[in-house]
Amino acid sequence: MHPHGSRVPSARARAGMVVVAVAVAVGLAACSTSTPAATKKAATYAQRANLGAQDLPSGWSPQGAATNSTGTSSTLSPPQHKSVHALLATLPSSCRVLDATFTASLVSGPPIGTVAQNQAQFSSANDGNSVISSTVVVFGSAKEAQTTFAYYAAPTFAPCLQAFLTATLKQIFTLSAVQVTVAPVPVATPPPAGVSATAFTVDQTGKHQGAQAQVSASKEEVVQSGSAMAFVQVAAGVTSLPPDAVTVFDQAASTVAHNLVPPPS
Repeated sequence: MHPHGSRVPSARARAGMVVVAVAVAVGLAACSTSTPAATKKAATYAQRANLGAQDLPSGWSPQGAATNSTGTSSTLSPPQHKSVHALLATLPSSCRVLDATFTASLVSGPPIGTVAQNQAQFSSANDGNSVISSTVVVFGSAKEAQTTFAYYAAPTFAPCLQAFLTATLKQIFTLSAVQVTVAPVPVATPPPAGVSATAFTVDQTGKHQGAQAQVSASKEEVVQSGSAMAFVQVAAGVTSLPPDAVTVFDQAASTVAHNLVPPPS
């Protein structure tokens, strides 16, 4: 959400429905004490490892050039920030470790502890206007990446994210008839040795008064290798992702997982 993300589309509107998958943003600011040379090296790695147009079949087009970033900017108003903190306090205590992750899923920016981030996004008009996004980040240490990955791999992640998204759509985006389902799913292709991966789906529906119901479906895979992580997501404003889009996504996520070998040195 997030990521992250988001993120990439992890916290962006798709076909009128806000898809908040914590894909890329794990914190509200990026902190780095690395030297310029180390930062440049990490940025080169992130760009090389990320998904490219050559990795996708015909019909999938880049949505602009891939971008690098190290800063962050909030997309929430002060009242929305206040509402987010209030609803986080209502989540089960087991979810509190994810407070910063969930808050940051609503803004744009790289995870805390990263020294580089590269984002790429592709869409296909033939697959329900599905969008595949991929973000590769490099942390200052392998331990930081492992700690972040553990949040996504924990059994508490799916129910906590579901509770957070439900409250967010109701209280922040003022939707009614909200239904959210977050479910862990198997990784389609086992990652290479030394690489960890976990995946989940997010299905959402809700509506504004007097408007048609807005729906979205997404699938995300989170990958970790040494001090690097990748967040790969497919999403669309539909009730069920097109099978072909899921197939392309699974192949894309596997490609990125293999691109992370070897991890950054």
